[in-house]
Amino acid sequence: MIKGILCFYLMIVVAMVNGQEKALKVGDLYEYKELVKVLNAEKAEIDLKKYEDRLLILDFFTTSCGSCIAAMPKNNKLQKHFDSRIQILPVTVEKRERVKNFFSKNETVKDNKLPVGYADVALKETFPYQGVPHVVWIYKGIVKAITNADMLEAQYIDEMLAEKDVNSWPQKNDFYSFDPSSDESMKQYFVSSAIMPYINGAKLSYSSDTLSSGLIRDSWVNVPVVTAYVYAFSIINELPLMKKERIVLEVSDRSYFEKPDSVVQSIWEQLNSIGYESILPSYLSEVERMTRIVADLNNKLGLNARLENLEAQVWLVEKVKSTSKVDAGQKTGQPLALKMGLLEVMYPTIPPIVLKDVDEMRLLTIKGSDDFETLKQQLSENGLKLSKAVRPIQKLIITEL
Repeated sequence: MIKGILCFYLMIVVAMVNGQEKALKVGDLYEYKELVKVLNAEKAEIDLKKYEDRLLILDFFTTSCGSCIAAMPKNNKLQKHFDSRIQILPVTVEKRERVKNFFSKNETVKDNKLPVGYADVALKETFPYQGVPHVVWIYKGIVKAITNADMLEAQYIDEMLAEKDVNSWPQKNDFYSFDPSSDESMKQYFVSSAIMPYINGAKLSYSSDTLSSGLIRDSWVNVPVVTAYVYAFSIINELPLMKKERIVLEVSDRSYFEKPDSVVQSIWEQLNSIGYESILPSYLSEVERMTRIVADLNNKLGLNARLENLEAQVWLVEKVKSTSKVDAGQKTGQPLALKMGLLEVMYPTIPPIVLKDVDEMRLLTIKGSDDFETLKQQLSENGLKLSKAVRPIQKLIITEL
């Protein structure tokens, strides 16, 4: 009997402890109880209570996250500007030696003055995430916001310190699950198709599910309009990389379709992304459904989006007429079409690359470059010719009706 009572008591204690250790969300009270192992600080550990009198910004990162590392010089400047009113604390789950070695050798972070948390377990359990960068804003003991890193700018720090309402900020929630079959969604949007508003906290996503009544529902969440069309057309037709040279906007307000430099990505997506839901018969193929969806989007948005072949400046890759050994092709390397596609992804400044009368599966080994003459020389060594030309390429045209 006594053992049973003790076991019951222990279960209650464990439940209470686990309840206190639950993951926190925006609006929750934060107790500043974690001890964080740090580099670049006077002590080996920081008690976060040290920062309860200021705006604490936890910047979760990894050394392999390029955007995380690129932002650190900017974050150092922000820390210097706001001084003791804020504390930006980069935190990673990675081990001490890896972090120490990275910060000692990487040119981007060599002048870092911020303390850097490492081997973190507790903070990730308190503020769980799946992807970095992941930024948590804590002020006066309250979790005020959880955002992407592009919100870490002076204007938003000013808003937080002025205690303005930040509930409208774009939030980041890696565990948000949008269920289009939920009662709330179906009551509000149960029609054959609907444009839906941006959902704060949700990720950009596309899903299809079969309904029991012989219908298929396609649901898109938080998708910019151009991206929505590109997605649909990529299912109808095989598309190349749809970089800016392949998008033609015949509209009065371009800021609705492409992000201006003056606006951070998260804010722009919040203002201009849409959700979309379509319920169509299941006997239609995916291509047929997407064809109807494009027509429906055009009708609902007052647009005419279509694919056309139009002339543009390109880099043209052709085969060199020669009897040299390179004509036989390489036995190792990457297929030509794949390598050229990767170059366009890696170097946004490269214009569209067009292949003419060449074996797209031909293997070649090149380092790649966005410099025309360098790439021309590398391709020449592989029996290929690179030239600048004007050629018709597939473009997405969006015209305002």
